[in-house]
Amino acid sequence: MSHRLASLPDPYPVPTASGPVTGRVTLPGSKSITNRALMIAALANGPSILHGVLDSDDTRYMVGALETLGFSVQADWDGRTVEIEGLGGRIPAQEAELFLGNSGTSMRFLTALCAIGNGRFLLDGTEAMRLRPIGPLLDALRQLGVDARSVNGDDCPPIEIRTKGFEPGTVRVPGNLSSQYFSALAMVLPATPGDYRIEVEGDLVSKPYIDLTASTLRAFGVEMKHDNYQAIWVEPNQTYQGRTYTIEPDASAASYFYALAAVSGGSITVEALPPSSKQGDIHFVDVLERMGCRVDRNQEITVYGTDQLRGIDCDMNAISDTVMSLAAIAPFADGPTTMSNIGHIRLKETDRLAATCAELGRMGIQVEERADSLTIQPGKPQPATIQTYDDHRMAMAFAITGTQAAGIKIADPACVSKTLPEFWEILRTTRRPIRLTASPRLPCSAGSSARHRQERGASSLRRPGRPVADTGIVTAFDEDVLLVTVHVHRFLLLRDGRRRFDADTSNDLLAVGDAAEHAAGIIRPRPDPSRFVRIHPVVVLVPGRGDGLEALADLDALGGVDAHHRVANQRVELPVHRIAQSGRDPVSNDLDNSTKAVFLFP
Repeated sequence: MSHRLASLPDPYPVPTASGPVTGRVTLPGSKSITNRALMIAALANGPSILHGVLDSDDTRYMVGALETLGFSVQADWDGRTVEIEGLGGRIPAQEAELFLGNSGTSMRFLTALCAIGNGRFLLDGTEAMRLRPIGPLLDALRQLGVDARSVNGDDCPPIEIRTKGFEPGTVRVPGNLSSQYFSALAMVLPATPGDYRIEVEGDLVSKPYIDLTASTLRAFGVEMKHDNYQAIWVEPNQTYQGRTYTIEPDASAASYFYALAAVSGGSITVEALPPSSKQGDIHFVDVLERMGCRVDRNQEITVYGTDQLRGIDCDMNAISDTVMSLAAIAPFADGPTTMSNIGHIRLKETDRLAATCAELGRMGIQVEERADSLTIQPGKPQPATIQTYDDHRMAMAFAITGTQAAGIKIADPACVSKTLPEFWEILRTTRRPIRLTASPRLPCSAGSSARHRQERGASSLRRPGRPVADTGIVTAFDEDVLLVTVHVHRFLLLRDGRRRFDADTSNDLLAVGDAAEHAAGIIRPRPDPSRFVRIHPVVVLVPGRGDGLEALADLDALGGVDAHHRVANQRVELPVHRIAQSGRDPVSNDLDNSTKAVFLFP
């Protein structure tokens, strides 16, 4: 656990968002892909370099176990890079004890890995791990000639493996509990000779994870096939080849921030996560789309929230790790939300179905729990301390609820270290209004004609850091946010947020840009009007700590919604001259008389 997580208050009070949340989020690599790639790289012929590796409890347990088994692993956690010397399917150690915390992927994948070795292996974890069933995988290994048993006889860890490798053949495994049993077996098949076939009894849960496994195998040179998810096999005589491999961001983690955009009415883009990702949880955005959000799928995915979410009925079997993400925002919908076919989530880090219902009830939300489904009624979440059951997803999901409802606290906030140690920092920075920065030399007039700007523009620009009359200067962000609505003017912003100008037309904008370039050499080359976007006339002004005012684009404005509509019960209106008095520099009052300042409590 990082020092930063250890220093968090417990319970952790979730800061509420003051309005729509808009921004770009950078997330670390996928846990599911990281642990698959780590194990496959160890089985490959030759070295592999993995980039974008997730640094978390689960992945560190996997790396530590591979080292204990005798593999050469060089992990640069700060650089998110791991180098592994693959040994072509050979397991160096003939005896080892592996402690895997509460990492389900590590426990199941490494149980299969140890089983193709030669010797005795003991795998154990936390008390929570000792409650997670692994019986179907042990039975499959026994069908392949391995002595695999639950030490306590309850089909849960600790697990003892005594093995001399697999005996080729067909195994049958029930599909209703976890797809990880099938992924674990499939990943080790290329490292053991012979013909194998894994048959699925019943319907397989979480099918997209099988596709993710196949995609990772393919990246290392092996083709895995399936017959409509009823049988899985790898053709013999294929071997993994070491390679350089980049891991994409975690789609399950992305669901929390997409949910934040949805419920706040803002917009969130997760960087470098493509719509073509094989991670099943990427389809959480399809659920949000059904709830009324707009989803742009280009090279990345952007979710745009809506003023009012719709309640829906949905089968969440394929993306069950996002059940809590949906549950966290369902109370804010206009009608009930039902999630079905999710009984298998009772076997995750905790009984997630029961835990989700319990914590919604703790906030005063009506919820009906059934064997494999739940229905959430709309309502206003009341202050509560959310119990997390040592489950990272409970903490992160209900933190999103807390951004919209005051008084929500998260018990054991450090449990997010299992998969996303940076969660609280990312959430803290994401929930605030988008930051814009601009040179203090650039004018941001809110009441002048183009001619008047041209007359005084050059002299204004030659006084760095000094605002002229009715000029806002964009510099930084502070805790105390002031919204100023200017009803008679429009603002133009650079798409990348680095500059802000006031102008009524693109010609005026170019005139301002030319003046800036002439006086200060700031803009080169000549500005292209196509790079600018027109927004609703709302800006954010904060009393400057240096010369002038600090200004930000209001997120409601970016969504085209008048800020007054969203903050009517939280605002205090002040005349503009009161803003000037609270800053260090005087600001002229020649703004339009309809201008008001709205103070929001962050």
